[in-house]
Amino acid sequence: MQCLLGDQRAGSVHSQRFLSLLSSKPPTMIFMIHNTLLFLFGCLFTASMGLWAHRFSRDLLAGLAMLQVVLANLFVLKQIHLFGFNATASDLLSVGACFAVNLFHEGYGKVATQRLIKAMWVCMAFTGVISQVVLFYEPSQYDFMHKHYHALLSNSPRIFLASLVVFYISQQINLRLYRWFREAFPQQSLPMANAFSLGISQIADTALFLFAALYGIASQLLELFIISYLIKAITILLFSPFSAFVLKNERFTRE
Repeated sequence: MQCLLGDQRAGSVHSQRFLSLLSSKPPTMIFMIHNTLLFLFGCLFTASMGLWAHRFSRDLLAGLAMLQVVLANLFVLKQIHLFGFNATASDLLSVGACFAVNLFHEGYGKVATQRLIKAMWVCMAFTGVISQVVLFYEPSQYDFMHKHYHALLSNSPRIFLASLVVFYISQQINLRLYRWFREAFPQQSLPMANAFSLGISQIADTALFLFAALYGIASQLLELFIISYLIKAITILLFSPFSAFVLKNERFTRE
């Protein structure tokens, strides 16, 4: 579920950056440790904010989920070295958004969660369209930021449309698997349900997006799929203890 609207040429350039599996400058050990620590902190912070939002109010939790899915679209072009691989910085936010959706379902049920998913989709669509409206303004002679906004927000329509479609499909898979697991295995823990639904839905999310948005544009899609999903799987495992915290603390469970 990636990216915002723009021209095809810029989208192709960004796609090639997104697909590069090897860096021209191999990262040093200190550099890799630095990124790993930031990644772990990001997981801790994102999951903690999800728990706090869940405890505070349903509106805040919904807002956090919508914010994360929009930010994931922006930071998909941010390339990082993580665990020895070249990855995108948006994987953490993608998993964080799904984690927030599962927390929302745990507290407020199926109907409310379906409304949240639709609201997240609307936020993605609105951000994609309105960013292009703003981007296509003719800049004034004092505008020194236009080229930077253009580089950030100008991606191909194919990637944008793929993002919207794949997001909705993967969220429906996640929601249905989560609900099925909780109903089929009521004695099993919340972390297992969360890991099960996220693990499978993110396989679909990663595979469908790569095929829909990047097939025919770039090579080595299988390698990219393996690396991207590996990062997501690690993120999901790191989020699991926070799901257990929700289960063990009644004040985090709502009617």
